[in-house]
Amino acid sequence: MEYFNIFTHIVLVMSLGWYLITNLQWYSYKIERVIFKHHKLNWHIIYFVMPFVMYYLLPSLYFLKYFYALYLPILILWNMKLDKTFGIKLQGVQRIFSHYFWFRNHFSTKSFFCFLKRKKIVKNFSGFILYPPIL
Repeated sequence: MEYFNIFTHIVLVMSLGWYLITNLQWYSYKIERVIFKHHKLNWHIIYFVMPFVMYYLLPSLYFLKYFYALYLPILILWNMKLDKTFGIKLQGVQRIFSHYFWFRNHFSTKSFFCFLKRKKIVKNFSGFILYPPIL
């Protein structure tokens, strides 16, 4: 179950990043414009705020049900209905997603190896270091 939670956390970070970068591209990469001049503020609540709230308020099993049964399908449908989408092939978008992925893995690596140490799979994890991908 621990591995599934790690996978879910990665997908959560990537989906939030997808929503954020889509909005930033629409508003010329200005966060103030995304927050204050967005034409549908309820999107921010549904696609960005609610996952955070649910992640911290719900127990793990209920969050998994919410995330995979409700949030991800709604986000995918939202993305499919967009008339202006962005291309994943853009170099800046790839760079942002690699940073999301690296930061997520970098800050959770220590807790992951603490889990392995607790299960007596690894005795000492001081030699494990995650290096950022070379872009």
